[in-house]
Amino acid sequence: MALAKSRQLLQATIEKDKRYIAKAIAEYHREATSFLEFNDENSMACAIKLAYYSAIGEYEVFREFPTGKGFADMFFVPIPGSVFPAMVVELKWDKSAKGAIDQIKRKEYPKKLQRFSREIVLLGINYDKDAPDIKYEVELEGVKRDKTK
Repeated sequence: MALAKSRQLLQATIEKDKRYIAKAIAEYHREATSFLEFNDENSMACAIKLAYYSAIGEYEVFREFPTGKGFADMFFVPIPGSVFPAMVVELKWDKSAKGAIDQIKRKEYPKKLQRFSREIVLLGINYDKDAPDIKYEVELEGVKRDKTK
């Protein structure tokens, strides 16, 4: 059941289904994180890695990946032969998912992934910790590089 749920999340990410992703991430974050550590980026990153557990067969996952202009929260680098796009994930709380995407672009995180995949999914995740039901927000963009590069 958990593996199937993780596969469904990965597929929803590829299909850019923001509503499904936000709901799934919220569930994983609540299930995998202690109340005492809930509002901690490390806890959220661990929940994300657990949520995308099924991606392990398709990706190498890196945390706090150095990009030259900062550190991307998470990089999903496709293993050789994988048909999945590369992914860069930026996590925020009490800010905005759009701001996370803007940071990914401003700091040029995708440049480090260009040699691994022609398509890169930019995934920004934010949650509002003060909302009564802790609201999760997701933004996604797909970036395709020129096939000649």
